[in-house]
Amino acid sequence: LYSILYVTHMISCFSPFVCCLCQSLLCLCLCVFFFPQQTAYERLRSPVGSEMCITASPGSTRLGDHWTGGETGAYGTAVPSSASPSAQASRGDATDRASDRPKADDAAPTPDEGATGTATESAPAASATGASTTAGVRIRGQASGRCLDVMDGSTAERTPLQIWDCSGAARQRWRLASDGTVRALGMCMDVDGGSRDDGATIQLTSCNGTGAQQFRLNAAHDLVNVQADKCVDVKDLGTGNGTRVQLWTCTGSDNQKWSTA
Repeated sequence: LYSILYVTHMISCFSPFVCCLCQSLLCLCLCVFFFPQQTAYERLRSPVGSEMCITASPGSTRLGDHWTGGETGAYGTAVPSSASPSAQASRGDATDRASDRPKADDAAPTPDEGATGTATESAPAASATGASTTAGVRIRGQASGRCLDVMDGSTAERTPLQIWDCSGAARQRWRLASDGTVRALGMCMDVDGGSRDDGATIQLTSCNGTGAQQFRLNAAHDLVNVQADKCVDVKDLGTGNGTRVQLWTCTGSDNQKWSTA
């Protein structure tokens, strides 16, 4: 610029016309160097039809972002704006809905203790023999008046039976069970070996449910073994204590007649 002024001054010394021309050029240069800067400064202060614009004030380094609508920070970094009331309300509604949602513990109600209870009633226990029995009774021989007796009161297997004075002792208490057995001392009257022959020994042995232990006292007072269809008989028509009993064909004689007492 100083160079132009110097040249203009030198030329003006030779021609007034050239001096006026140089002055005009000087004014034009001043407009080019100074007025464009003012115009650019004004452009920075107003948007130019763009959605993204920059705002600034003289001496300020803070820039604004119209897209985010937030304040600006140093170096043009946008500062996040606070949440709008509508966004806060939306979050509040979501929180309320989450709090109203049932918890896992509330989803399935715990059943009452009584609901899981089971019936505890039990059926009456069945009898060991599967059949009811009468009370122990004495079986008295009609010919001798003496009672059917377990020899020596023994519970050994195959203990023989005899007649003896009636005493009411356990060895003379018999139970006539509905399953056809005749029992004393927890054992059963039995035909030795399951024989069907006359003279087979009548004895006491463990109950086994075989035909050798099936007896019936009929209306004629005969004590009959069902399997052999023969009678309990006092051996040799004896009437004294200790006389054994045996299996024999039924004859209707008094040594084969029995009654309960």
